[in-house]
Formats: sequence, structure tokens, C-alpha cells
Amino acid sequence: MTNERIKIICFDLGGVLLEVNWQLTLDYFNLTITPQKALLEIGQSQIYFEYEKGNIKAGEFAQYINQKYNCELSTEEFKLGWNKCLTGAINGTAEIIDSIPHHYKIFALSNTNQEHYDYYRHFSFFKKFKKIIASQHLGLRKPDPLIYQKAIELINHPPQEILYFDDLIENVEGAEKAFMNALHIKDPIKDLTAGLKKFGVI
Repeated sequence: MTNERIKIICFDLGGVLLEVNWQLTLDYFNLTITPQKALLEIGQSQIYFEYEKGNIKAGEFAQYINQKYNCELSTEEFKLGWNKCLTGAINGTAEIIDSIPHHYKIFALSNTNQEHYDYYRHFSFFKKFKKIIASQHLGLRKPDPLIYQKAIELINHPPQEILYFDDLIENVEGAEKAFMNALHIKDPIKDLTAGLKKFGVI
């Protein structure tokens, strides 16, 4: 049964639709730390947050990596290695996107950075997307309440008409506080399919 309230399907990207393998980036940088340690040391750093908000450029972030791990990466080497982790769509998610009826508008809302955005936005995967709303273009990142309000403005629909998927519970909670319908993704194929069926999209 179709839920006529839902008009917009909005996805987080990494871990929901896109495969992210940080080991490939670490190998390219010749770093021996684990992806879990990199997530803590790099992914939770303030400079990384500023990079995702577009407040610093790739060269400055590369310099941070060089200083922290005694590397000698040029800006171009950093960009190439940084994008190694993006290996494409999670197996089966392209088919899920294709199953969404054409009368729904599809968006993405992602904490990302200019290098990743420039790389993945050309994937054929995104042909059905109306817009990728990216943190570095807004100067905001999830779960800041303002990013959801800005996303709602850009989508130009009431939040109650938006169905949003994210793999981080704090981002799901942020969307819910903005009155979106939001679901937590643990197993992308299983949870996306179940969520779309629950709201009568497929």
C-alpha cells in the first residue's frame, strides 16, 4: 500500500549506498594503522570536521596527515589515495535505487569533502538523484540541526514528506528531531528494502 505522505527519498552515502574501504587508502598512504584506529585518530579530529565543512582544502588536510604520520604526500598524491577507499556502490543498492518509482524524488545528504564529491558524483549510480546535498557546500555537517533545516529548504518539501536513511544513529536522531521520517541502516540491502516497503515506496 502506497504511503502518499512520502514524496522524497533521501540517502546518506557511505555505508548506506556506497562501499567505503579505508584500508585501500591507508595502504596507498603506506600507513600501518588499522581502519578502526584511523577512524578515531583522523575521522574524529577537528581538522577532519573542518575539511568536511569545506573550511580547509585538500592541501592543508594532506599536510595534517603528513605531520601526524611522518608522510611526504603531495596534494595530488593525497587526493588520489584519499579516493581509493571509494570502490563503488554496495552490491545490490543500485538495484534498490532502480526499484524506486519515478514519481519519488531522490536526494542524498552526506558528510563528505570536495575530493570525494568530485570523484563519486560522476558514478552512473546518481543519474536518478535530483541533488547530492554535501556538507562541504553548506559549511555544516550532520548531526548539526542546521544541516537538516538547510536540506529541507533545498529539497523544498515539508520534512514529513521525506524518508531518510543513515548508518549513524546520531544522524538518524538528528533527522527525526527535524521531523523527517528517518531509519537507521545496519545492513544496507536488508534495511533499505525493509524501510522502503514499510513506507509503501516499493
